Amino acid sequence: MRLVPDELWVLVEPLVPEFRARRQGGGTAPLPARAVFTAIVYVVTSWVDAASVRAKRGDR
Repeated sequence: MRLVPDELWVLVEPLVPEFRARRQGGGTAPLPARAVFTAIVYVVTSWVDAASVRAKRGDR
């Protein structure tokens, strides 16, 4: 199973702004938007899982 299925990406893709190079140069190289969104989904879902485990153990 993919972390970001095609059906979800179809909904999200129009909301992601296109990369625009900075006028003064520098900055970061463009990355594929889907890869960036997948990384964000991974971090958010991992954090939620870790928070659930801590809550069940009684950790703060």
